[in-house]
Amino acid sequence: MASTQWTPKDYQVRAIEQMLVNQCFGLFLDPGLGKTSITLTALKALKEAGKLKLGALVIAPLRPAYLTWPAENDKWSHLGMDVIILHGPDKDELYEKPADLYVINPEGLEWLFGKDKARRRKWSALVVDESTRFKNWSAKRTKLLRGEIGRFERRYILTGTPAPNGIQDLFPQIYLLDGGRRLGRYITHFRSRYMLQVEVKSKSGFPMGIYKWEPKEGAVQDLEHKLEDIILRLSAEDWLDLPPLIHNRIEVELPKKAKAQYAELEKEFILQLKNGTVTPANAGVLGMKLRQVSNGFVYTDGGGSSEIHTAKLDALEELVEECNGQPILIAIAYKHELEAIRKRLGDDIPYLGGGVSAAEAAAICKAWNEGLLPVVIAHPTSVAHGLNLQGGRHICWFGLTWNLEEYDQFIRRVWRQGQTQRVICHAIIARGTMDGKIESALRSKNSLQKALLDALA
Repeated sequence: MASTQWTPKDYQVRAIEQMLVNQCFGLFLDPGLGKTSITLTALKALKEAGKLKLGALVIAPLRPAYLTWPAENDKWSHLGMDVIILHGPDKDELYEKPADLYVINPEGLEWLFGKDKARRRKWSALVVDESTRFKNWSAKRTKLLRGEIGRFERRYILTGTPAPNGIQDLFPQIYLLDGGRRLGRYITHFRSRYMLQVEVKSKSGFPMGIYKWEPKEGAVQDLEHKLEDIILRLSAEDWLDLPPLIHNRIEVELPKKAKAQYAELEKEFILQLKNGTVTPANAGVLGMKLRQVSNGFVYTDGGGSSEIHTAKLDALEELVEECNGQPILIAIAYKHELEAIRKRLGDDIPYLGGGVSAAEAAAICKAWNEGLLPVVIAHPTSVAHGLNLQGGRHICWFGLTWNLEEYDQFIRRVWRQGQTQRVICHAIIARGTMDGKIESALRSKNSLQKALLDALA
């Protein structure tokens, strides 16, 4: 039974009021500001007003679907709504049961809105949690959902990182709210109005024949004006008394042989090793292979893997020793890194990532938050949303991600409301490799997104 009294803060009351007044509304809230409890409270108010009779469909990543939405509903005494999770072998049966909230993961939309038209009923409300999962206009899940938005009387989107790759990420998310009323109905028209296609050049200024979209001058301000009535932007730094976040760059030098192998692969698109060959098919695959070499290994063409160096493992081991028992959350990029780190630091180190059940993940999170686990390894894709991990204050990026959303959200699993200690984000960077380029890209993307979010605040 729920027993905790919820006392909303001023900004939470403001957010709830906006969701009740507006049939379509977006909360761009940093992690830790309580967007789940805000949304649940708004839905409960709608229920009490007789406006949730058809139920609400909540679309959330799988872990938040299991670990966050039901837990928040059970935690607060003023809620107590009926929640059903539409996942697993019993979802057909569960779908037929009456409930206030039906929670489904994005991958379940094919089952819900696919060929079986019998499931296409009307709903009182739609909530898209972590709406950047629908930032790709052409993705199947986005096409499915935007074709069904007319079935929802109310629509809400929730995210803290609405534009991790640029302003074009906004278009599909806003379309889910207003059906194209503010930003148009076609992504091509949006780009034509707000963006320019710019050719990428090498360091020496030589055109590379690769183009990227950049916002036109004044585009951010124009978007602010267009969206100010349906978006509420709140920053954790403005509303929460957060401890400092410190970035610590740990630079390592690759061994001479590893440097030569990296250079050969980068220049020749081929690397011959004792146990296999690496032949990237294109520049995108080459970048992935270079990341692997930077981190200490590479997958060969035959599906095996080959160790290239241990420079990052050595640095990680030193960092763990320096932490002297203080819990540290390690972010990895590839599954092979999990095996390598466990081999070096301990086979029993818990892992949060693919193949770990919701129950097992919940147990690991609980033990971490109680200070019982000195080291936890995690993949950013699996824990970027919905988990609270304030049990430690050290984060270490063994391998960086290109994805700004994953990068920012992963850090904010630890640096969020409830954290009382200074948080240190360590990044192990191999000098002269892809690591530096990823760092630069993250800074560039963050600068653009910050400008947009500041404008919406």
